[in-house]
Amino acid sequence: TSIARKYGGTGLGLAITHRFVQLMKGRIGVESEPGEGSTFTVHIPAQVKLEAVGPIQAEGDSDANFEIKTGRDTILVIDDDVAVRELMSRFLGKLGFNVLTVASGEEGLRLAKQVRPVLITLDVVMPGCDGWSVLTKLKADSELSKIPVIMVTIVDNEPRGLDLGASNYLIKPVDRERLAVLIEKHRLNRFTTVTGTNTVPMSRVSHGQKRREGDAEVSGRESHAKNLTSRR
Repeated sequence: TSIARKYGGTGLGLAITHRFVQLMKGRIGVESEPGEGSTFTVHIPAQVKLEAVGPIQAEGDSDANFEIKTGRDTILVIDDDVAVRELMSRFLGKLGFNVLTVASGEEGLRLAKQVRPVLITLDVVMPGCDGWSVLTKLKADSELSKIPVIMVTIVDNEPRGLDLGASNYLIKPVDRERLAVLIEKHRLNRFTTVTGTNTVPMSRVSHGQKRREGDAEVSGRESHAKNLTSRR
């Protein structure tokens, strides 16, 4: 407190507030006068229509239309928080995946059976059928049990999630880089299982991976040269 009183804060408060206001479809303004101080005003809609974000036409519609792009793997996001669905849809879309989002466990189970996604992210706290029930039903279904499920939730109970069959367990707010690494690991595992090869698709190999592979190749040649020299 003494440091903050002497030098001021870090400035994160306003940035975080601004982001929260954006998520609530509102706006924030400020009036400031030197020597007088500042007044911040937040405007938030009194009524907000919550809509699913993603390529689903309507929640609970058994004939939902999907905008599936060919050549892309599909990830299913099950979370009742519209802001989380929006953020996940944008983030996973940038990684090159088709993203389907639903707000309920029942709809998630129905869609998983219909679409057969390569991976599912699942929240725990949802009305009706919670995440534990959804995970149990997914793993009890022979057609869906092999689909990796990453729990993304505020509930800190990783042992239970893993016991029920979750592949990974992340606490909100999620580290996006870690999530991206886990998703890529599961995607590569699936590719290896389907093709029966350990070859990594070049379209997904990062420059860092290529560099490491190149270093390994050079190291291998150097080692071979040393062996030849020692034998001579």
